Order: sequence, then structure tokens, then C-alpha cells
Amino acid sequence: MNVEANPGDNIQSKIAYVAGTGGGEVRLNPGVYSFTSPLTVSSNVSLVGSGRYCTRLEKLFIGDFISLQDATSIRHLEIVPSNTNPDYAQGVGITITEGHGFQFMESTSVSGFADPCLRFSANSGSGFVAVACTFFTAATPGEGGAVQIVGSDINAVPRQFHGCTGNGCTLFDFGGAKDLFVSGGYTNGLRFPTDQSALVLCTNMRIGAAGGNVTVRGHEHCFSSCVFALGVELDETSINCSRESCVAPFISDKGSGNRFTVIQAFDDITWTAETTDPNPTSAAIVAFAEHIGTKAIVTLNLTIVNAKAGLGVGEWYFSLPFDEKIYATYAGSAIAFDASTGRRYVGTALTFPTQKKLRVFFNDSTSPMSGTSPMLWEDGDTLQIQLMYTTK
Repeated sequence: MNVEANPGDNIQSKIAYVAGTGGGEVRLNPGVYSFTSPLTVSSNVSLVGSGRYCTRLEKLFIGDFISLQDATSIRHLEIVPSNTNPDYAQGVGITITEGHGFQFMESTSVSGFADPCLRFSANSGSGFVAVACTFFTAATPGEGGAVQIVGSDINAVPRQFHGCTGNGCTLFDFGGAKDLFVSGGYTNGLRFPTDQSALVLCTNMRIGAAGGNVTVRGHEHCFSSCVFALGVELDETSINCSRESCVAPFISDKGSGNRFTVIQAFDDITWTAETTDPNPTSAAIVAFAEHIGTKAIVTLNLTIVNAKAGLGVGEWYFSLPFDEKIYATYAGSAIAFDASTGRRYVGTALTFPTQKKLRVFFNDSTSPMSGTSPMLWEDGDTLQIQLMYTTK
């Protein structure tokens, strides 16, 4: 059974009528629908608007707004608290409680709530799917998510989000979610507040900087083809997580069994010396790291641009990415090029895990690399280093 509704109609009564016939659609014509009490979408009922910004559901009370029962859907709607009273922003936009599942959302905007726009109780929302929806919470990015899972799922509870966006806020607070899939969309940060989460799969996402670094906790999470504006930190509770073809300024891995395939540009490589450190303005350093599983391949290029600024005194050292996981000594190659003579010097690059630094020794010199070894370094001279080492 399908029925139509207009602004001013009792929408809860319309839903009850459709539910009583076995289910169907309540079709909302364009306009603003005001509510002074919570709305429950009964099982097997769809609430369908005339367009995301043509049909608005407006909350004029303090508290949670809409509750979804089994096999319900919300489509083509705008859901907001009224701006006539700032207190109306208090409460959750849409709630799904334990035991209810198979909800569907499409082309719907839920925004302006101080609390999450969409909240799942633990073990709720199995079979939930959202497509091309916008969720925006007024909470500070990184401190609260527009979509939130409260508590920890006991078993796998598959929930899916496709092409959804956070419009500048942190889109997801994964809580203790198990088996949640996100495809596409934009968010400022992601929250993994507990190590009870598992099997969160994210692909083709862009994660902005406002939410801060992403700290991953939990088990078997997977990120594929994602771009992180800031770093990713896998804390001590992370186990068997993976990153495939992602871009991030840095990744710190303190967990166990985690795997990466990621290429990163590092602009924080430190260049020091045994006695007096070189002046950072004396050289340009470009470094990249490719992390594949437990292997890191680092390429470092140094070009002297202003030797007079000071190249330091004593042996040169370079820091390494992922150094917290280097537990053995590894060897790589190094080539120094003397621009004035055209001569190349071949050497060996070595990791020193206890010192968390890289050192270079050249075949033609009895001294380790410094401002005077294997040659007197001058403007235009270059150093190329490539090194592969195990990070687990």
C-alpha cells in the first residue's frame, strides 16, 4: 500500500496505516514537515521524499528524532533540526536499535545535529545500506563521528556505505563495529576508538586533515586506494590490518601482522652529523618509501645547493621511515656524484637499528661519509641511496 502526504499531515499515522496493510511507501510531497515528537518508521515501510532538498523533515524538540525498524527505507529527504532554537540540535538524527536490520537510505541529507546523525546500537543494522547520502554533525572533527556505532558487535553485522560524504566533519566513528564496508566519499578523519572493532573495509576514500592523524585500533581492517591528508597510526592493538595502494604522509605501525603496499613521500628525513650537524639549507633532500607487506624500500636523493652554509663536522647520518620496526642491520647501495669531475663513488648504505639511523661507507674511502668523504662536497654534487629492509 502506498499513500501520499503533505506538510501538516500526521506522518506517524500515515506510517501506521501503511504498516497495518503489510507495508509500502509513504510518499512526501515537496515542502517542510515539522515534528514536535519522535518519529518511528515501522517495519516494511519506506519514507520517500520528492528530492533531497525538496522535502525537509524538521525537528522542533530536544531528543532523538527518527527510529528505523526492520526492512525500512528513507529516500530523497533532508533531515535537520529546526534553527528556531539551538537546543533542537541536541539528540541523534536517526537511530537503529539492537535487533533491527535491513534498512536502506538513498540520496538523503542528515545534518546539523550536535550528536551523531546516524547511530547504531551494537548488533543493530545488519544488512544496512546507504547510497549517496550526506551526514554532517556539528561535533569537532576527530572527536565525534556523524555515523556512530555504540558498543561492540558480538558477531559480524554487515553495514555498507557507498558514495557518502561528511561535508567537512568526521564521517565515521566505527566503535566496536564488525564487518562494515565503506566505498568512496570524503571525511575529515576516521575514528577507531576501541580495539574491539574488526573487518572495517574502506576503499577509494579521501580522508582530510581536519580530523587529525587516523589512529587504527582493532583487527583485520583493510584500506585500499585511499588518500590520507595526514598520517596513519596503527597502535599496539592493531592486528592483521592492511593498506593497499594508499597515499599518506606517513604510516606508523606498532601492531602485529599488519601489511602495507603504500608509496609515501617523506619531507621530515633528518640529516645529522657526528660532531656538528649540517645546515639544512645546504642541501635539498627528496625521499620516498614504498612499503610492501613487511618490506620497506627507501630511495633518498640529496643534492648540495649551498655548501658554504655548512655541511657539518664528522660522519653523516640520515633518519629512516618506519624505524620503530627495524630490528636488524640491512645493507643497500649508495652512489655519490662529483659534479666538477664527473666521477662517481660507489658505496654501501647500512641501517643501524639501535641508533635508528642510516650510515654510508664508500669503497674508495677508509672513512665513513662526511662533508669531506669520499670527496670534498660542493654545490651540484649528489648522493643517491636505495635500501630495502624488513619492518617486522
